[in-house]
Amino acid sequence: MGNFDSIVKRGLRCIGNLIADIIKWWEEFKEEVNKRVYLFMKTVEEIIKKAENQKTVGEVIAIKKEKFELEKKADELYKTLSEDDQESVNEALKNIQY
Repeated sequence: MGNFDSIVKRGLRCIGNLIADIIKWWEEFKEEVNKRVYLFMKTVEEIIKKAENQKTVGEVIAIKKEKFELEKKADELYKTLSEDDQESVNEALKNIQY
């Protein structure tokens, strides 16, 4: 059990640090998001342990949860913008490819 916790925490630090290197303001939210993702990872621990490739399954789940939290933060910030600034964001992202 302790090994799972250690692996998850180490992975979350790596993901959070990668995001923080790219987006400097992410640093102030990283610990809060890591806590949310860690708690989520604990709820899916058995699913991960049953996977053939536990490490990659865990990484994908953690990254997608981190992405969800980042998108949630972006939505919160977006709502604080003026209509003109929201339009600027929309214009900038209209051709984004996923």
